[in-house]
Amino acid sequence: MLRRLLNFFSSPTLPNPSGDAERDIRGAQVNAGYPYYQWGGQNTGPGGPIVPLQPMFYPFQPHIPNAGGFPAPYHGYLPPPYPAPMMFPPGQGLGYPFQIQGVASANAALSSTKPGGIGTEGKVKEEVREVGPTSMAVQSGKALKEEDPTNDATDWPDGPQRREVPFGHEKRKWKDTKWVWRSSGNVYRNGHHAEMRLCLGVFSCNNETCRRLVRPKTGPSSRTQQAKEPCRMCKSDLVLTKCDAKTYHYKISRNGQAFLVWEHDGHHKHPRPPGGNLSRAQEEAVDKQVLRNFDASAHELWTGDTGPGSIPLSEISPALANPRAARYQLSQSQARLGIAPSIATKGGLSILRSLAELQEELKKPFMINSSLHGPVFLMFQTPFMETVLQDSIISWNEEDSEGPNSARHGFVTDGDHSFFRDGVLIVTCVFNMLMVAWVPVLYTWILRQDIAHHRPHFRHISRSVVTLIQRRGLAFEKKYLLHVFDFSASQRGAHAEEFADAIIAMDPRFQSLTAASQEIERNEYLKQAQEAERGCEFHFWQSAERIMSNGALVPQAKSGEFNRLLRSLVSSKTSLEDFDTTVQTLRSEFPRIHGWLSWWLRPAFASMIFPAVSAIDRTIADQIPTTSNPVEHQHSLLHHAVGVDQDLIPGIKKLFLHVQELESQYTGHFDPASARKYRPPAHKEWDANDGRPPDTEAALHPRGIRDDGTQNPNALLSYKWRSPNSCFVDNSLEIWFRAYSLWSDEARQAFLLLVPKDSFLDGLTYRYDRCLKYMHDSTSLAKFKQDLDLTQTIILNYVVDKWKLVASGGYGCSMEWLSTGVKDGNPPLEIQAHFGVHYLLTRECVKGHASSASALDRPQVWLQLYERDICTTQAFDISRKTVALSDYFAHFIPRGHAVGGSTESGRTPLHLLPNEPCADKSCTLFSAITRISHSWPQVLNIVSDARADSNTWRDEGHCFAWQNEDQVAAQPISSLKFAGGEVVISVLIPLAAPTGQYGDGDEMEAAAAG
Repeated sequence: MLRRLLNFFSSPTLPNPSGDAERDIRGAQVNAGYPYYQWGGQNTGPGGPIVPLQPMFYPFQPHIPNAGGFPAPYHGYLPPPYPAPMMFPPGQGLGYPFQIQGVASANAALSSTKPGGIGTEGKVKEEVREVGPTSMAVQSGKALKEEDPTNDATDWPDGPQRREVPFGHEKRKWKDTKWVWRSSGNVYRNGHHAEMRLCLGVFSCNNETCRRLVRPKTGPSSRTQQAKEPCRMCKSDLVLTKCDAKTYHYKISRNGQAFLVWEHDGHHKHPRPPGGNLSRAQEEAVDKQVLRNFDASAHELWTGDTGPGSIPLSEISPALANPRAARYQLSQSQARLGIAPSIATKGGLSILRSLAELQEELKKPFMINSSLHGPVFLMFQTPFMETVLQDSIISWNEEDSEGPNSARHGFVTDGDHSFFRDGVLIVTCVFNMLMVAWVPVLYTWILRQDIAHHRPHFRHISRSVVTLIQRRGLAFEKKYLLHVFDFSASQRGAHAEEFADAIIAMDPRFQSLTAASQEIERNEYLKQAQEAERGCEFHFWQSAERIMSNGALVPQAKSGEFNRLLRSLVSSKTSLEDFDTTVQTLRSEFPRIHGWLSWWLRPAFASMIFPAVSAIDRTIADQIPTTSNPVEHQHSLLHHAVGVDQDLIPGIKKLFLHVQELESQYTGHFDPASARKYRPPAHKEWDANDGRPPDTEAALHPRGIRDDGTQNPNALLSYKWRSPNSCFVDNSLEIWFRAYSLWSDEARQAFLLLVPKDSFLDGLTYRYDRCLKYMHDSTSLAKFKQDLDLTQTIILNYVVDKWKLVASGGYGCSMEWLSTGVKDGNPPLEIQAHFGVHYLLTRECVKGHASSASALDRPQVWLQLYERDICTTQAFDISRKTVALSDYFAHFIPRGHAVGGSTESGRTPLHLLPNEPCADKSCTLFSAITRISHSWPQVLNIVSDARADSNTWRDEGHCFAWQNEDQVAAQPISSLKFAGGEVVISVLIPLAAPTGQYGDGDEMEAAAAG
């Protein structure tokens, strides 16, 4: 099909014989810029009927006989002085059936213009070539090169321009420009419904020295908000330069062929807005850079290289100077080139279609199992991988346990979290004698990490082992199902479930058992699974290194001893007795690691890592690896070969390529290298005076010294006194917070799980947890102060408004509101017992009927120190002048209110309570107290029974003492060791007030703990 580039112009108008409208040289009337044609013989008025023209396009060849001899009709806008293009009415014209495919303007040199439409002395430069469906553009007589989409007329059109393409053959971005447009609805354009879009102009900074341009947003509300925002560079106002340019988008039909039309009208009298999408040519330029270095990162393409053809992305488009934009365009280019799909192309049906076509594309079995409902997984294994798995079982059965490969048996399993962008790739490896290397034998992609998703992976391996054993007639041993993995609960649980199912499959008698017996048998098999589970010792030492690096948990002076004790735990030569002794030493020497040590001593974990308590047979343990490093190395090889962060379908294909490469080593003439000797990395010795300041803990505090200068200043912040009185709240809040901060992590977690959510204790511990967070963040001092003020306000609201213990602005008692707070919301006994002593009385009659009951209505929040008990304690050693708290509790006598009655205001010893009728209804005897059990709280609150007496108590530098010369009890406040562990001591030291009212400063509290 021929495409001609023509120039159009209109000739001077002739006098109008009818007087009602101007006529052009062909007799067509021109009215308001639209030409009309007069039909002969159908006069309905002066000049005959006026029929509007429809947009029609005919090819035109000037000076060729029978071609018409006049310009081809064109509907559009031409620049002045031409009033309108010439056109023909429907049914009239040239009369030859040419079908135009595309028309574009060309430069024409016209020396003169005469009536008749073509200058007799003018010459039209024609370009004739065979073309397919393409676009058409006309703009002010300028030639547009379609093969160069970066032309300003394409990216930044200005003035009249028209593009037309056959419907269904339009190229990508054929009508895109870099101006900012927004649709304003449909209008009539040349007799067609057309969508009109308006140019939104550009924002510019009104600062003369800045003049920064900002691209308008297309949303009206967003653009309104954008106009209110200042310039990001100089903070001046943004001014919008409006524009009257428009574009029209519509469809026409000509000779049975539909065409899409894009027309531009108006001039842009404003600067070009920055940014915008890339044009087609710019995208193609990016594609060329990606093709020449398809594995380069966006940063590499952004920078460019010294090779031929390299163009930095920022030179293709200024918008690509933004790293985020460069990364996005790289992903889009890779999707266009088929290197990797973009995120936008993902879809459910496309994924399913790709998975269905995957097997045919790979030409070899690879995806052997899958599920898209329930646990979502995809399982991959080639025949080569199945062969390697079977070889590993056979070699373990035939090889001597003392051979060179004795520690290279069993399965090693781990999850690769980096290979796929979404989900986890579970990998199991075995050692292959031929390749002298660990080889993956099963891959499973799972969507989530729970037991249900892991089970298909372990199920396939277990069934493969059972099938091989049954086929070859081998004796089944549990070691064939042994896995080495990390301490993931989901992996261990899935392995145990499939371990039990495998043993059941080998036992034909199992199905004959009753349902109850089957459940018992299966539970027993689940326990036996520990005999086929080994943990990764490397993961243990990684965790230990993190603990040792924290001087607050393991003092640097004791790090060597700590390391020696841990190595004793993991040593295969450690006996069970030595193991228990080592654990006790760790607990006593390093009390702050109690939670960490307790986690590793859980039976399931301890059996996997500590040989002294392991369920694995010692002989078998020597034949398997102690770490999961073999499969970790396979992760590294896979990443090095094909990369990480893969989308699902491309990742599966690359995974298959990696397996193919391993198979080529197995089947080819691959001579594996001998094992390399370990060479420690070279260590550079620094001179003593190399200009480096002391910037490590070891350099600054060689003996692990920590003084006030190394503390977080937030740790010393407390509540600000609030007028007229808040001391009785502030002191108690602070002392309980200091005690709470010394709780172990396990104690806090157990408490928070049980405390009622609407109780006072829940709110209090929530505020305490926030304080602990601020104490470790020195940058949030202002927020910490605000939080302390809010906590103080909340507590005062409880005391004054809710509990009504004190009038607003009155003086209160620390003891009373704390006791009330513990009971608020009626928390369970085990929660209240965190703050008070609880006693359990055991009674027994002479016939041996025993019963136990609580001695008190609720735990005793405040434990009183009694004068007579101090004297009794001192009586054990007459020479003793002082009685320490440890001495007092060594001879502690439980006292308190009896349940349902009063025993001298709680002062009567519990062991002196009267006998009660036997709890056995058939017995008529009385039962006496035979045992009193103590339940010590997490916070032990102590108060003297002289708090309301005239004796004055005072603070003696973290000591408390009576002023009576012959009865003195002095003890630095500290934690006490009981049979159940350590508790935090909270001591209340009141000063007597003759009026019985406690005012500001009348109560002092202190707390400390070991």
